[in-house]
Amino acid sequence: MTNFLGLSTSYIYIIVMVAVFGLMIAMTIIPQRKQKKQQAEMMSSLSAGDKIMTIGGMVGTIVAVDTVNNQITVNVGSEASPVNIVIIKNAIRTKLSGTGAAPASEVQKVSEPEAKDELSASEEKTVEVKTKAKKKTESAEEKKDDLTF
Repeated sequence: MTNFLGLSTSYIYIIVMVAVFGLMIAMTIIPQRKQKKQQAEMMSSLSAGDKIMTIGGMVGTIVAVDTVNNQITVNVGSEASPVNIVIIKNAIRTKLSGTGAAPASEVQKVSEPEAKDELSASEEKTVEVKTKAKKKTESAEEKKDDLTF
């Protein structure tokens, strides 16, 4: 059986399948290359003072960049009590902010009583979570006791 181009329908079917397969490959490779290029640009632009997030979810500020060993020292603590860790450059997921401190107008100041209120609220949540966990553990133990003969 032939169509208007003189090709059999089986050849047309094969051509369509190859075209669809080629289109699927192109649609996956092109965005992947673009994302890889953006990641490489971000990695090359990292410098001390940048706020980053690791692939493990830790957020910190870059303290030092070692290009020879492909390592970065990151402060995951506060400025008052720094906790420096050394990670490889490829462990960085995203750059959250650029170099330098925030302008004074953008810095939010919290008075001491407000900070204490926030702390007590978080402590209350911690106690509430611990209480719920204890209740679940007790109920699981009761169920376990009910099942034993």
